[in-house]
Amino acid sequence: MHWFLRYHVTLWVIVLALTGLAAVVALRLPEQKVVSQPAVPQATAKKVTPRPARIPVIKPRPSLQYEEETRTLETRVKELDLALIQTLVVYGYDPVGIVHGNVETRYRHGHEYHFQHLELALPRDMDALLASLRENIHDLVRDGHMRYDARAKQVTLLVGDLPTHVIEFGEPARAPRSPGQKDACMVIVVDDLGRSLDAGKRLVDLSFPVTFSVMPHEPHSPEVAKLARKHGKEIILHLPMQPESYPKANPGPGALFVDMSPQVVTQTVLQDLARIPGVSGANNHMGSRFTRDRKGMETVMKVFRDRHLFFLDSLTTAGSCGEEVTSRYHVPYLRRHVFLDNVRDEKAILFQLRKAQSLARKRGACIAIGHPYPETLDAFKAWEHLRDPDVHLVRLADLLP
Repeated sequence: MHWFLRYHVTLWVIVLALTGLAAVVALRLPEQKVVSQPAVPQATAKKVTPRPARIPVIKPRPSLQYEEETRTLETRVKELDLALIQTLVVYGYDPVGIVHGNVETRYRHGHEYHFQHLELALPRDMDALLASLRENIHDLVRDGHMRYDARAKQVTLLVGDLPTHVIEFGEPARAPRSPGQKDACMVIVVDDLGRSLDAGKRLVDLSFPVTFSVMPHEPHSPEVAKLARKHGKEIILHLPMQPESYPKANPGPGALFVDMSPQVVTQTVLQDLARIPGVSGANNHMGSRFTRDRKGMETVMKVFRDRHLFFLDSLTTAGSCGEEVTSRYHVPYLRRHVFLDNVRDEKAILFQLRKAQSLARKRGACIAIGHPYPETLDAFKAWEHLRDPDVHLVRLADLLP
């Protein structure tokens, strides 16, 4: 019995000793930090932030600077003009000093074009000039060719088998004088106005008359028209019309389309006219498709007849029915003869101004259309002192019967 009690007492002593030792060890151990596990998020819909649209980079390429591209014979001739002008400018020719011996309006298969006879001084390096001209024609003119007569020092430019330019190298003669030259008239029309007030200010400061062709829905159209009226300038509506290449080429707000009903065409024209009050006429902005549409053009001319307006056909297509329809509705008709800024270079534009001047002497009158490019405005400023004073710069209204 005694041994049993001694056994239990000894056992309890050992248990108590171990418990105390454990307590001491626990007090001396460093405190352990409890690291919480991150909560697992519930599945949610993934939010996608839209990326901004990428703006394509359009590389410039040699081309005519027109509002819309057409594939007529006249376009081919203008492409040859461009190739010739680029070559001459590189070789130091002053476009103002180039003599147009003759400019003739000719026709082939119903298509109108200008045949030009030019006289140029001999270059220092004829072979280099001819090589450059040949290369420019190859790059810019489909079906364009040139022939060189070394004995006569004469270059002929052709579209296919059709001669369009004859260039004689030698000592340039003065342009031939015709008996009616002192009565020759020329009109300069500037299209696409209304996008910049500064362009309008530069035009009203010129010493010769310029016709303002104002777009109906541009940001500064009302201000430009008001400025032109204040300075006594002629104002016409630059009426947007559907081009062949629509929608690649967009004529903008207030445009006329061939699928419009006569009521919608009439309403659109009246709204455009209301935006530019006080105009005396209108010309087409683009319109290579719409001006071929007889039904649409008849609707437009009914409005012009009732408003006593004339129509200037910009002739963006050889198939325009403008002259025929205006005659039927007794609307005064005028037509464009020369585009001035088919290449945006001041010297090239001066070349076109001289070409228009020669055409005015030949025909008695010439209408030239340009745009408010900085290069065109600079050329106009230079033209104040370079133009032939015997060719009178007038308004479109002065050419009406």
